[in-house]
Amino acid sequence: MFVFQALSSFRNGSKQSETKLPPGPRWLPIFANLFDLERTGPHLLLKLDANQYFRRVKTEELIENVRKSCPKGDAINIGQVAFDATINLLFNTIFSVDLVDPNSSQARGFRQTFWDIMEDAGKPNLAYYFPLLRKIDPQCIRRRMTVHFGKLLTLFGNMFDERSQSRKSNCFNASNDVLDTLIDIVEYWSEIK
Repeated sequence: MFVFQALSSFRNGSKQSETKLPPGPRWLPIFANLFDLERTGPHLLLKLDANQYFRRVKTEELIENVRKSCPKGDAINIGQVAFDATINLLFNTIFSVDLVDPNSSQARGFRQTFWDIMEDAGKPNLAYYFPLLRKIDPQCIRRRMTVHFGKLLTLFGNMFDERSQSRKSNCFNASNDVLDTLIDIVEYWSEIK
């Protein structure tokens, strides 16, 4: 519940109106988005199944990294390794991109932002227990969450814009991931209007 309050404060803080939500029942906009995905991208599950090879490769990379560390006797940070593998699996499915590369500064920035979100979401906040303090935000958790989610939205927006621009070029190869399906939906709704 606390994460949802932080997310709603982020949305309210950016002054977005309800008119910018996608079409669907106003009382349940998340499911309306899913219905739009089903309507305009009917073969989404088939597209995801076609990318099964990439998920297998990422899992094998995880196992190989652990195997390399074992003979050397190196300590393995299980939390970090599992986080990196999960994020890479998700981002390969959604964006067809390896986001978590240990040598990448962008990946380190994303990892730090994600950990900061998890830490701030897990902290007890006085404003949750004393509603009078919500406007004051004495621990600045809402402000920090707004900054963290702003960083994530900027990252995702840049990925969306890059893919939209590359789709307009002649040498674009469709990757059949979730991002391509979302861009198809955006183009579909822009054509209707």
